[in-house]
Amino acid sequence: MRVFVAGATGVLGRRAVARLVAAGHQVTGVARSPEKDAILEALGARPVRVDLFDADAVGTAVAGHDAVVNVATKIPPVAQMARMSAWDENERIRREASANLVDGAIAAGATVFVQESLAFLYGDHGDDWIDAASTPSVSSVFSGAVEAAEENVARFRAQGGRGVVLRFGRFYAPDSDQAAATMQAARHGLVLDVGGGDTYTPMIDADDAASAVVAALDAPAGTYDVVDDEPFTRAEQGAALAAAVGRRRLWRAPRWAAPKKASYLAASQRVSNRAFRDATDWRPSSPNLRVGYRKLVQAMRIEPALPGRVRLMLWLLAVTAFGVGVQAAFFPRAFYDDFPYGRGWVALDGRYNEHLIRDVGALNLALLVLTIGALVVGSRAITRITAISWLVYSVPHLVYHLRHLSMPMPGADKVGIAVSLSIPVVAAIVMLFDRARVPAATIDVREPTSSPNLTQTSVRR
Repeated sequence: MRVFVAGATGVLGRRAVARLVAAGHQVTGVARSPEKDAILEALGARPVRVDLFDADAVGTAVAGHDAVVNVATKIPPVAQMARMSAWDENERIRREASANLVDGAIAAGATVFVQESLAFLYGDHGDDWIDAASTPSVSSVFSGAVEAAEENVARFRAQGGRGVVLRFGRFYAPDSDQAAATMQAARHGLVLDVGGGDTYTPMIDADDAASAVVAALDAPAGTYDVVDDEPFTRAEQGAALAAAVGRRRLWRAPRWAAPKKASYLAASQRVSNRAFRDATDWRPSSPNLRVGYRKLVQAMRIEPALPGRVRLMLWLLAVTAFGVGVQAAFFPRAFYDDFPYGRGWVALDGRYNEHLIRDVGALNLALLVLTIGALVVGSRAITRITAISWLVYSVPHLVYHLRHLSMPMPGADKVGIAVSLSIPVVAAIVMLFDRARVPAATIDVREPTSSPNLTQTSVRR
């Protein structure tokens, strides 16, 4: 089949093109730069330059094709997603580009048209099973453009063509900016999502979304939900994500924190893929997020997060460096006279020297910067460098004081010196020799034997 693909170089498009070519189709893909041309050529497709908002140009480009696939989107970077104007081009693509592509497909006599859509605009339905056939979409800031795109497909059907709408769950892929942000936040203990822990949100591996595009070429006309087999609650999603990045738990923002314009993201939507599975031979390779997130972490080569005990040691060292560093660097006379807490341990060791005391403070502040950096970056390499730096400083410091315990001071102070100066040494050793908990290297992609999505007898009507 000769297939025209709009959005051929996007996260979903590249995957869809590769699978269409592998399935034996002759693929033409829209590209907008020489670099994107090269990507499509490497995948075995023919690149074409066309402005999707130019109806005549689209008609010319689509001519001679048996099928048209529209997976074109313009998703803004994560940092701009909260700004509604950043979505303008994406909305225009759904409204205008889809209309031009449908017109071109009708004029070309194409037999099938596949349009991407969204499976998370159904509103809140608790733990009820829902799908495109049983549940209407609700109004949201994006629903108008989505409805316009789906109505264009209905117009294609009215002309005798086989129009297929694929309502996708929220994508995750190793080359997605959103996935990168999700993983980095998770390594720092946060979930970039809103909604209650007992609510559902539909998800789909981008690889599985791409294989659904190929299957859709042979699907009966209709609107289908392309989501994973086993929808997880947000609590289960958080647990799967935490396990994938090597943390025990993640913190999530409460449901009320969702912006009103994006309240649909917090809704509970337990979406079923049953209709599409029954209509085609499509089966997701990632049946749930437990499998999907493990696959994602391995593809992105995400280093497991630092264990809690290592983070605790880093915070302990950071607090120590902050306390000593600030007082010695900015209040050297008080440090000499009073450290710690008025006991005068420094004063016992010789005459006051402002230069040396300020140097001690600066050294501790430098260690503070390194330690906070290790906490923020979360890399084991930086953590071990931090541990070695603390040992280089703390071991000679400890040895010196152990050799000078004969100074006139109470016995309790001698114990206090030995214990307090041993703490950084012990903390650094714990950090240095910690063993990383690396996720399993193999991924179980077998279909689940008790998936609620596969064993359900009916969807709520």
